Amino acid sequence: MSPHIFSVTRFTRRLMYQVRQCSRRNFRKPRSGDGLGTALRAPDGHEWRVGEARCRLIIPAYDTIRGRIFLFKTGHYERFRCELDISAADVALATAAAPTYFKAARIQQHANAGYVDGGVWANCPALAAVIKAWHFLEIPLDRIDVLSIGTSYSPDSVRDLAGAGFVGWGTRIVGLLMNAQGEAAWKQAMLLAGRETLSAGGLRNSP
Repeated sequence: MSPHIFSVTRFTRRLMYQVRQCSRRNFRKPRSGDGLGTALRAPDGHEWRVGEARCRLIIPAYDTIRGRIFLFKTGHYERFRCELDISAADVALATAAAPTYFKAARIQQHANAGYVDGGVWANCPALAAVIKAWHFLEIPLDRIDVLSIGTSYSPDSVRDLAGAGFVGWGTRIVGLLMNAQGEAAWKQAMLLAGRETLSAGGLRNSP
């Protein structure tokens, strides 16, 4: 299924593919999320809705039209009722629409919004989850444990780029920004819950 979603995966192959397709303006035209949408939808045709989730969820995205962060939420608080009838597949497309790779996702119930990957502001959503649990559900901070499961990344020293310009930094600036904001959110979540270090009984980070 992955070839239908990510047509070219390796960076070098993807770069050469983009160069070859330059005449078609692929550098300025992101891919459709149709392949991913097909993979996300139930084979029996049932359209799962956010309100059918069996656990409390918050799913980050960014609204490119209104220029604001956004969280799709289950109805675990009296004010959270606006997204219950939205397709779960549509929400997954919205939170996975990586800028430049996929087009901004459109959702029928939110006609005046266009959503891209929530990672642009919540690459590590642990802090958002802790704040929601504490503020809306009134769970004491000392009773909150967080298990953070990610796809992992390798620390990247950018010492060699300290004096570099735009060309020198290239795509590494994106990785730096994403890793830095993710680390900041994780450490702030730890401090809020009163844990300054990782421990088996406290906050746990399993990238």
